[in-house]
Amino acid sequence: ESTADGILVVDCEGRFTDFNEKFLELWRFPMDLVPLGRQQDLVAALNSETSLHHLFSQLKDPKEFGRRVQELYAAPEMTGFDIIEFRDGRVLERFSVPQRLAGKVVGRVWSFRDATERRRAQVALEQSAQSYKGLFNAITDAIYIQDEQGCFLDVNDGTVAMYGYAREEFVGGVDALTVFAGNAQHARQARAGAHEHGVELLAQLR
Repeated sequence: ESTADGILVVDCEGRFTDFNEKFLELWRFPMDLVPLGRQQDLVAALNSETSLHHLFSQLKDPKEFGRRVQELYAAPEMTGFDIIEFRDGRVLERFSVPQRLAGKVVGRVWSFRDATERRRAQVALEQSAQSYKGLFNAITDAIYIQDEQGCFLDVNDGTVAMYGYAREEFVGGVDALTVFAGNAQHARQARAGAHEHGVELLAQLR
């Protein structure tokens, strides 16, 4: 009961045998479905058709969820990790391991962890990166990122258009002195391994 994860224990036939309160909370079981009482009464209530319908009705893809569960029951020794998406936008991480007694597999232990905020932050970060990349390439000036040795780490479309090399040639190792030949200022930067020019411009974009 002290863990922050929802825990569910099932037998080899998939019947619920034990669980903690966090499991009920994460799966939002109303008390009229799982009323307070003796543990055996709670387990019986959780195995009811109504409770199982409540569980599956929340899922974004209940058929796929059921398919993955059946795969685990077909291979009792298998461990499993999964991401469960709910219709209301919540996300749970699910980890499953065999339950053993005296060396024999007698069921499975399921662990559920709320990953909603972490997943939302990840999606927001990916969207931000896409927007940043779009802005990076939309600017017609040459913008590039170099490491301390002057090697190109990334270039925008403006750099490709200005110097005539493909992006893969820049990142693949084209010599900076060759790129900037005839431009004394850029040549000095490349010779010194400077990368501040590109970094400063990118900092302004942020």
